[in-house]
Amino acid sequence: MLGQNIRIPTIKAPTRVGIVGLSAKGPYFVPGAWATLTILPSIQNSHEYEIVALCNSSVEAARRSIAKNGLHSSTKAYEDIRKLAGDAGVDLVVVSVGVPKHLELAVPALAAKKKVYIEWPLGASVAEAERLAGLAEADGLQTIVVFQGRSDSLTVQLREMVESGEIGDLLILDFCTHVLGDFDLGTLSSVLKIDLAQGPLHNTDGKVVDPAYPKSAPDHVLVQGKLNGGATASLNFRTTSGTVGNVGGRWIISGTKGEIEVSWDNMMMWQTPHPSKTLKVKLFTGEERDVELTRPDIPAVANVSDLALSTALILDAFAKGNGQEQRDN
Repeated sequence: MLGQNIRIPTIKAPTRVGIVGLSAKGPYFVPGAWATLTILPSIQNSHEYEIVALCNSSVEAARRSIAKNGLHSSTKAYEDIRKLAGDAGVDLVVVSVGVPKHLELAVPALAAKKKVYIEWPLGASVAEAERLAGLAEADGLQTIVVFQGRSDSLTVQLREMVESGEIGDLLILDFCTHVLGDFDLGTLSSVLKIDLAQGPLHNTDGKVVDPAYPKSAPDHVLVQGKLNGGATASLNFRTTSGTVGNVGGRWIISGTKGEIEVSWDNMMMWQTPHPSKTLKVKLFTGEERDVELTRPDIPAVANVSDLALSTALILDAFAKGNGQEQRDN
C-alpha cells in the first residue's frame, strides 16, 4: 500500500578476520596446520565471517597460504603483526601458532582494540596469561580463549544431564571440572611422578629425531579433593604402552540417584566426535541405558569435519553473542 511504512531487515556485515599462522603446507600436523584443519573450514562455512588478511613469517609465506587455501585474491598478506593489528579492515585477529609466540602476537592486536581469538593455553606462563587477560579486560574487548572440548556434544550433553538432577546430588567423580565445578583448593592433594625417564622426541613431520630424550613432564598424575559443590573428585592420568580393552579413559560420576560412565579409546581426541565415545547411565531404580551422542543440526556445522566441529560451534556462538559459550570457551 502506498505510504505504508515498510521495515527493511538489517543485514549484518560479516566479521572481518585476520589469521596469524595459517599454513600452506597441507592438512597434517605441522606448525600452522591446526588453523588449516579447523579454523579455516569453520570460517569458510559461516556467513558470519570472512577472511581478509593473513600474517605469516614472511609476506611470501602469507601469499603462498592465500593461494594454497583458495582465499580471495584481495586477501592481504602481512609479515608484521603490528601491521595486521593496525589494519582498519580487520575486526578479529585469530592467533593459531605455538604457545611461546602467543604473547608477542596477541599484545599488538589487543593494543589495537581488536577482537582476539587465541588457542589454549593462553600464555606460556601464568604471568603471560594474566597480562593478556588484563589487557582485554581493561578495554572491555571481546576475546575467545579456545577450549574446543567444552563445545563437544558429549561434554554439552553430559553437563545437561548432571544439571537436570537425573542422577541426584553428586557424591564422587573423576576427571573434568567444567561439567561439575571447580575444586575447593584447600582440600587438594596430588602426586606428580615421572615413571619413564626418557621418551622419543618427534619433529613436526612425525619422525623420531631422538629415541631417548630426557623427560621433564610427569607421566603419572594423581589429584584428589573436594569440589566447591561438596562432591569428592579424583583424577588419575597415566602414560602406558597399552590398555585393557583399548580403553584410553573412563569417567565416572556418581550421584544419590544413579551413576554416569563415559569411556573412550586410546586414539580419541576429547574435543572431537569419535565412534569410541560412549555415554551410559544407570539409575538406582534399575533403569540402565546408552545415551546417543548427537551432532548439532545447525548451518554453521553442516559442512565441517568432525575435527573442526567444536571450533565451528565456538565461532558461531561468538558471532551470535552467546555469552555462556563465550565464557566457557
